[in-house]
Amino acid sequence: MKNMGRRILFIGNRINVLKKIIDLKMNITKILCVKNSYLEKYLNENNIEYELITDKQMLLDKIKISDFDILISNGCPYIIPVSELKKEHQTFINIHPSLLPDLKGKHPINGALLFNRKAGATCHTMDNAIDAGNIIAQIPIGINEDMDLELLYKTSFLAEADVFEIAYNRDFIEDSAISNLSNLNTEYLYYSRNDSDLIINFNSDNDSIVRKIKAFGIEGQGAYFIFENNKFKVYDIHLITNEYLINKYGKCNDKEIVLVYGKNIIIKNNKELLKLKFIDGNIESLYEGAILE
Repeated sequence: MKNMGRRILFIGNRINVLKKIIDLKMNITKILCVKNSYLEKYLNENNIEYELITDKQMLLDKIKISDFDILISNGCPYIIPVSELKKEHQTFINIHPSLLPDLKGKHPINGALLFNRKAGATCHTMDNAIDAGNIIAQIPIGINEDMDLELLYKTSFLAEADVFEIAYNRDFIEDSAISNLSNLNTEYLYYSRNDSDLIINFNSDNDSIVRKIKAFGIEGQGAYFIFENNKFKVYDIHLITNEYLINKYGKCNDKEIVLVYGKNIIIKNNKELLKLKFIDGNIESLYEGAILE
């Protein structure tokens, strides 16, 4: 195996790929860890030596002085100018949680749910562009109704480790059959979320509303709506199919809150009943009969 003994520089903020590198007994010479990441906590708990990176210039300086054969990036928040840093004998590898070339960018997992795209993980060589370069290996992840955002995060990161192992067994040689997909006449997405993406528009169709809420349904994110100058984050949504409730509220107005209980509300929207769950905010200011805009 060509990879045996080659010196590894690992950069990132996630755990699973690094665990796989350790399991494969690869020769790790240095770990550059993003500050305040899950990886930092894991390294401290397991007494694994590392160096913190807090900004892009610090990262570039550390790469320049590091002696390695393979740079492996997984969750690095900075764009690395590969052509300025890479030496002839070196390989730069990235593992990304999407089926590249679709869903490049910082938040592909949100994007997969928001835009109803295929999810997965990709290992690829790096060039100067964002999430570009020749594809070495990919693993697709099916999305069904059971796949909420938190589970998709967990599943995608597990798949990252598995796709890395496939790439390792290929000696990091590209799979030309996959790489050539980027030449197809297909509309691929780039996605990095911004705040406006999280705003729930009740004038949208219900499928779009469901996708938006599920795409950001995790603590620390949360799609939201504004009502009477208050912000309400919503973490889950379900279509009500109970016939009694459908009949009882069938004559209510569109966008009307028909029931409030606990941290849940039921609204009538586009002739259907939607249950919005785990709402942050002053729930007392939401009341039955209110119309959401």
